[in-house]
Amino acid sequence: MGDVTRTRQGPGAVAYDDVNELIATATRLMQKDAAPDTLTPDDLRRIGEELDIPARYVDQALEALARRREEQAREAQARERLSRQRRARLKQGA
Repeated sequence: MGDVTRTRQGPGAVAYDDVNELIATATRLMQKDAAPDTLTPDDLRRIGEELDIPARYVDQALEALARRREEQAREAQARERLSRQRRARLKQGA
């Protein structure tokens, strides 16, 4: 019956069978737009508290994340430095 209903609809019309999926997708998109781009450490501690995670573990996780990001930044800088050195050597050889 859903296929018959679809064929009778005009362009741009939505079948009843598709309404739930359409509303769920629209809700996810709306929530994504309403969500903040970043959270503060206090926000994370409150979330942890709601999940019964003590603040000290959230703080340890934040410190681990900071160390990992610093290491990633150092690695990216080292790669960029090597890339510049290679380009300089290629220019000298040309």
